[in-house]
Amino acid sequence: MKKSTATVAVQIEDLFIVKLSIVMPFLIPLLTKYVKIHSFLVDTIRTLMPCLISNVEDLPNVWIMKQVGNVVKERLRSGTKQLDLLQLMLDAATDDEVKDHDDNELMLKHLHYTEVLMNVFLFMVAGFDTTATMLAFCTYILATKAEVHKKLQAEIDEHWQDNRKELNYDVIANMPYMDMFLREILRMYSFLGRVTIRECNETTVICGHLIEKGTIIMPDVHSVHHNIDLWGPEDVNRFIPERHAVKRHPAALIAFGIGPRNCIGMRFALMALKMSLTYLLHTYNILPGEKIYQGMTLRETNVTEPEAINVRLEKRLK
Repeated sequence: MKKSTATVAVQIEDLFIVKLSIVMPFLIPLLTKYVKIHSFLVDTIRTLMPCLISNVEDLPNVWIMKQVGNVVKERLRSGTKQLDLLQLMLDAATDDEVKDHDDNELMLKHLHYTEVLMNVFLFMVAGFDTTATMLAFCTYILATKAEVHKKLQAEIDEHWQDNRKELNYDVIANMPYMDMFLREILRMYSFLGRVTIRECNETTVICGHLIEKGTIIMPDVHSVHHNIDLWGPEDVNRFIPERHAVKRHPAALIAFGIGPRNCIGMRFALMALKMSLTYLLHTYNILPGEKIYQGMTLRETNVTEPEAINVRLEKRLK
């Protein structure tokens, strides 16, 4: 947990090696080799002469990458196949030539194992930081909106009573108020300033403006999520989960992006949030701390997050 926290606490854009790669992109291959060689040398010295650097820990992101690498190596060594995303990526690693869909020409399609490692690392780190941030916003709302707290807790208790054993995926996924609550959290407190840049593939009209084919579009998430035409007639600055009971434009909520290239971890993130909130609210009441409002000052690191969420947990009487 500490390694994960330390990894996401680093502002990647502020690292010298990243700044250098932005200014001189032609150095990226060389800088990549430098990082790999540095890690290899440290591991070699630690193995051959542990007394020299036995107390020197790996950088958090390097440590996580090594753990992921060990998992991949063990999966390949054992030959065991599991039904998960890692196995899908390993199965996609191939040297076969395939045809490009656009011009029907042959192209080399090879997913390197290094790319598999980097993708798994990205899923873990990105999921850790963003899920923790959204849980912070959730606890803030639950601590300051008593009526929302009661409604969500009542829904959880109802499903828990009907399913006396441990709640499973299907039960938690079918909690309507929980779903509306999280959608409203994502609408009001989107942790990303913009979604992935898109290129318009045909001339169209967006919000009354003619957009020519080839135009680069970079939606501002906050503006879309607080647009009165999309989210009215209620005040868009008020937290109202019930507004999601009304069918909206499919592009009105873009917290995870939109289209075929939206966030690959969307369903996993939502389920992690629902599971966490279900077990938390089943056991505790979330109450405001002394400095609940002061801590809601937002700051921008890798994501937009609050300075601190000051809440109190009170064990429920059964």
